Amino acid sequence: MDEKKKILQETLPEYTVENKDYTTMPKKWTVDNKDLYIGEQDKTKKQWYEHIYLFDNEIEDELQTELSKIITAPGWQYGCIGNHRYEEWKYNQKENEETTKEHGVRFLDQYWEMSFNGDAIYSWEQNDFSLHDLWKVIRTKISDSFVDMDLDILDCKAHGITESRFGLPHSDDDDGHIWNVIYYVNPIWKPEWDGATIFYKGVDTLKDEDPEIIKSVYPKPGRFLFFSSLIPRMGSQPNKFFPGLRTTLLFKCMNVKQGMTDV
Repeated sequence: MDEKKKILQETLPEYTVENKDYTTMPKKWTVDNKDLYIGEQDKTKKQWYEHIYLFDNEIEDELQTELSKIITAPGWQYGCIGNHRYEEWKYNQKENEETTKEHGVRFLDQYWEMSFNGDAIYSWEQNDFSLHDLWKVIRTKISDSFVDMDLDILDCKAHGITESRFGLPHSDDDDGHIWNVIYYVNPIWKPEWDGATIFYKGVDTLKDEDPEIIKSVYPKPGRFLFFSSLIPRMGSQPNKFFPGLRTTLLFKCMNVKQGMTDV
């Protein structure tokens, strides 16, 4: 098993930021008096934006069925924002009582969210919808697949998008120790429904570099992805042929064997 493990070291070295106003991801790191720029290779001989890993056929059918109950469960909240830093994508530039996020008309990229943290209606720790059972499978698989990768959950939420809603490219963190897992909840999916997860080479709002799609992932039932939270991504909306809620689970994790800087 050890020979089959992939050697995966830190995605990024410790860095100093060249431009203090550059809040989403540093343009330049300084390591041992050498300047390293976005796009240079890390110690694994991969570009930082290539750390995207896909797993199929790991989740039993019975567990997939239990998890799919999230889709129709009460407790969804509208108003999750894909990327609020896209200022020009605000529906209303001036905020008043009727145009706030809570009224659902502030940002164009709002969609549905359900939290499984703390004192929310449901909890992954209490194994609602068999979430903890899912996490045990995912955590074990990742630990068996990579050297020195031992994940703990920082945040767990479900996201839902209908054909009239959409997300915008965004990255979750600027800390190379934070990793994301996305699990595709819908029990059936067809190619003609669209709804892929798109990953980009670029920086958050994709305004600072020439953007490029580096990977497009089909939302296959039971599939999960493991990737660096630095990588910009977008959950694309299903088209009008899909009348339901495209649903994903997001586990934001830290690697306890690496620690982290700021979360």
